[in-house]
Amino acid sequence: MSEVIGIINQKGGVAKTTTAINLAATLNQKGKKVLLVDVDPQANATTGLGIDKTNLEFSIRDVLLEECEIQDAIISTDYEGLDVLPSNLGLSKLEKQLAGETAPEYILRRYLETVYDDYDMIIIDSPPTLGRLAYNVLVASDSVIIPVQTEYYAMEGVVDLLDAIKEVEEKLYSETEIKGVLLTMHDKREKLTNEVAALVQEYFKDQMFKTIIPRNAPVKRSAADGVPCVIKYPESTGAIAYLKFTDEFLERI
Repeated sequence: MSEVIGIINQKGGVAKTTTAINLAATLNQKGKKVLLVDVDPQANATTGLGIDKTNLEFSIRDVLLEECEIQDAIISTDYEGLDVLPSNLGLSKLEKQLAGETAPEYILRRYLETVYDDYDMIIIDSPPTLGRLAYNVLVASDSVIIPVQTEYYAMEGVVDLLDAIKEVEEKLYSETEIKGVLLTMHDKREKLTNEVAALVQEYFKDQMFKTIIPRNAPVKRSAADGVPCVIKYPESTGAIAYLKFTDEFLERI
């Protein structure tokens, strides 16, 4: 049975998608069969694994609208044992379309349950909002990882996310554990960056991952190339950090 992990933060630009892609790829390198689920209309997790988002027969939008089976939408990548449930811009219209559904927050979970036996890990990249799509991610996930960029407004939105997790537990009767908080895009040369990192670590304490993901040019380049950094630039500081983070993540399971 799969372990389902949501990578979530309603604030954009925190390396959420980069974390999802490189975690999925590193788990795959370690012999895990992995499904990466793209629940972001920007579809960067889809393109980040080399999938053309403009040429999809089916996408996660079709799955959530119950217009196809999840197996029909899943695509194999160039890496054996690493599959993607892709997204595209059409997903942006789904918030309104789900409004009339019964228990719309449970749709993703119901479909993922049908492929639990096919994967060791299911990693979900979430949208940078707290709408119905994000609630689908929270309900579907056994636990979540919260990436936080080390910048001045780092905590902006995180408190709302914690409230949303509590709401899911209390009103939707779905327990979602916070697996950990991951500092990203860190530049140790900048005083402000180090101060923000210290504040976030003080707030979350034992929930923090010890690994910190640095700001690193190869991470950006690999995303544009549609290849995970841990595969294309394995000796870069960014890739090495994601390898360490994945090891730390596995220790928490």
